[in-house]
Amino acid sequence: MSFQNILSRKVEDVEAPKPLPVGPYICVVSKPAAFNERNNFDIVTFNLAVQSAGESVDPDALAEWGGKLQGQNLSRDFLFPKDDPEGQARTEFNLKTFLVDHLGIDPKGKEFKELIDEAQGQSCMAIVSHQQDKEDPSRVYARCNRTGPAD
Repeated sequence: MSFQNILSRKVEDVEAPKPLPVGPYICVVSKPAAFNERNNFDIVTFNLAVQSAGESVDPDALAEWGGKLQGQNLSRDFLFPKDDPEGQARTEFNLKTFLVDHLGIDPKGKEFKELIDEAQGQSCMAIVSHQQDKEDPSRVYARCNRTGPAD
């Protein structure tokens, strides 16, 4: 929908989008990883394009949700706390697990940067949960806080 179409819509007709139902989804890393800083964290973000729902996703919830899975995106963030060596070590291990065990990238002789560069196009299972907005509990978002191997 173009922005011009949005501007001509009646405001009363706009409803909050329903979040993707909870459960596992097969996803593909669809873009190069993004690197950002926020507050006291260095962040690596992977964009995950949903391909299909796992068997345990409630088919009635999917039907009620009513959207197309293709075109849905999730993100998997890895937050490295700048002043917390133990937190950095945990996140480093979690990133390694994601790249090697969940995406299936061969780590032999490679640095993290190389594995991160190879992530685009690789598949994984993204576990979707719902999270309430801290400022407005009536809003609920689909979040991917865990991943696993696609097969």
